[in-house]
Amino acid sequence: MRSSIIPAFSALLLCAAFVAGPRAATTLEQAEQQIPGSDLWIEGQLETIYALNEHLNPFGIEVESESGQVTLGGSVPSETQRRLAEQLARDIAEIRSVENNIAVHPDAALPAPKALYAVVSDANITTRIELRLLWNRETSSLDIDVDTADGEVRLGGTAASEAERQAAERIALGTEGVRAVENSITVAEGGGTGEASSDTDAAASPLPSMPVGDAWITARVEMSLRFDSEIKDGNIDVSTDNGVVSLTGTVRSQAQKEKAAEVAGGIIGVKQVDNALRIAQAS
Repeated sequence: MRSSIIPAFSALLLCAAFVAGPRAATTLEQAEQQIPGSDLWIEGQLETIYALNEHLNPFGIEVESESGQVTLGGSVPSETQRRLAEQLARDIAEIRSVENNIAVHPDAALPAPKALYAVVSDANITTRIELRLLWNRETSSLDIDVDTADGEVRLGGTAASEAERQAAERIALGTEGVRAVENSITVAEGGGTGEASSDTDAAASPLPSMPVGDAWITARVEMSLRFDSEIKDGNIDVSTDNGVVSLTGTVRSQAQKEKAAEVAGGIIGVKQVDNALRIAQAS
């Protein structure tokens, strides 16, 4: 987790300073926030990590760093959360030591304002849906807007047919983290109700100037399966040979097996799906 969050946060700081102009780095303190390993940098990393963690973000963990020696304060409802806060701090290489002064209070108050985690969660849901729509042969050419608030998704824009409109809703509703979908997509005047033709499918490819290779297909199938709320917890291996996708591993039910094949078969470039998934025996 550290390898993805920390560089992203550092890049975010640098981009913010560039966009804001010269005044964004006019003080020594602001400049130091961008120096990896500095105390302000360490505090910024930990505050962001805690804000993004669903188990800690409601509690406002206090962070102080002096020469790489970090002191944690505040209160959480359980010892498990207290240990988690300490472990996340120890995972940052630049931190020399951690003094954990977080108190455990079972009735620690949950603040009302929307946490940064919720904002990030909604952004993640929007991105999952947008990517799945882009990779799917039925929806890749559609002009669709996706907005998410508290896990509730609104789809806007236009589709060429009612079938495409329904396909977009089906993909969004099946995406991990989505609680509900409001489908405000309009069907273009003269649009039909049937399935898109194979000619339309070919023209819908987001990569018209280059062939869709097996590695591209495998990566998109794997991500689409991971983003799907029904089968995200399956133990599925994906391989592709000349456009033929093979699914192996285990899932929990026949419904999951069928859904995995449906998701894989919808990806642009997939010619056939060899579904060799096994259904795990209940213990």
